[in-house]
Amino acid sequence: MEDFESISKIGTVESVPRISSIEKELVEILPTNQILELFGGETFLIGGFLRDLSLGKNLENSDFDLMTRLSLQQVVENLERNGYKESTNREFEDDKYFLTSDKTVINAVINKRKVQVGLIGKQDTTTLIALGDITMNCCAFDIRQGKILNTEMMDDAINKELKFCLPEEAKKDPWKIISALKQISRIPDLVIPKDTLEIIKSCIPQVIDYFSDNPSEKPDLEKICGNINSQEALDLFKGHDTKGIFDGVSLKKQKLEASEKYKSVTIQQLDPGIKNEVIELAKKSYGRRLQLDKLFNDKIESVVYEVDKNNRVLSCCLISGERIYAIASVGADSIVSLVSDLCRYNYTVWTTISLSSRHIIDLARKAGLKLISDSNLIKKILINNYPEYKDRIIVRQKRGLLTFVKEGSDDTEQVLLVS
Repeated sequence: MEDFESISKIGTVESVPRISSIEKELVEILPTNQILELFGGETFLIGGFLRDLSLGKNLENSDFDLMTRLSLQQVVENLERNGYKESTNREFEDDKYFLTSDKTVINAVINKRKVQVGLIGKQDTTTLIALGDITMNCCAFDIRQGKILNTEMMDDAINKELKFCLPEEAKKDPWKIISALKQISRIPDLVIPKDTLEIIKSCIPQVIDYFSDNPSEKPDLEKICGNINSQEALDLFKGHDTKGIFDGVSLKKQKLEASEKYKSVTIQQLDPGIKNEVIELAKKSYGRRLQLDKLFNDKIESVVYEVDKNNRVLSCCLISGERIYAIASVGADSIVSLVSDLCRYNYTVWTTISLSSRHIIDLARKAGLKLISDSNLIKKILINNYPEYKDRIIVRQKRGLLTFVKEGSDDTEQVLLVS
């Protein structure tokens, strides 16, 4: 968020956005009048949208989680008066709404965004927030007033500090521990206070028992896996009998999300004809530098590509988990467009680029990837994804950028970029 003001040091983070700037950004993003018309003057934005805004994540495809004091009947009347009809197939559609089975949450679409609205009645907002899982997930924004209600929790989100809203309650609820593990797996530079870490470690057996007793809930376990920092979360299970809860769970993402403009497929799904087109495009893009044996090696899980009306490949990314392993395109604009799309539709995308490829580095930055300039973070991300690199990563400043190389390797020095 380039228009955020910066301040010196809040906690352990420098140049973080001011809360007032976040409030200003929210006022600009939210369809305030429409939300208030549908859900009333006491409506609050909560949860992940606020967290991700503070982290500078792309929010183009993020949902709105709201709380309202209106009754179910009032909300339904407002929706129908504004042209909404109840969905018969209980799916998010324009000008449609539907209720959860317990009728406590209303789902709708506003300005192409999914909106989930919880009915809180007269319950005290501060109490509701405090009963949440972790503080960075429980920030709340008063839409009518344009103010964040709990600035202390917003500070935790800004500082990427992992804290439980109510530590003693977290010890009794495996879902709160799972929520913390999700953030650990997604945010490499997350700050985890000692007391938070001790609670998580002590509760890992509860998490194991929960998934062992409820195998149908494994999709939530999968959200801990396949992320840029998943290994740190998974390491917390070491030394425990995991009772087979990770059986059948992929420890890497099988494919990334993309818009309708692109095809995203696993290697197993990739059409042989498209694979040959990708190889030919790579030959044109890389010339003599291309090592064919590395193009479709055993690290690659998926391919994202664009074709023209003649089914000719215009651009493609070979993906290893969340990492863009290689990219080829008929032109620079196509590279930027494809990488930008992946940044919009996925929480984290990352890549490494040779220092000698300054043009590609510039294109990646234009597409939304950011250079990592913290040597410890570079080592952490690389080692978490490639444990065999431990004690082999050399990080140094070169040509104005922080680069890395594996000790004893003939590879050129690389830079690390993350969305």
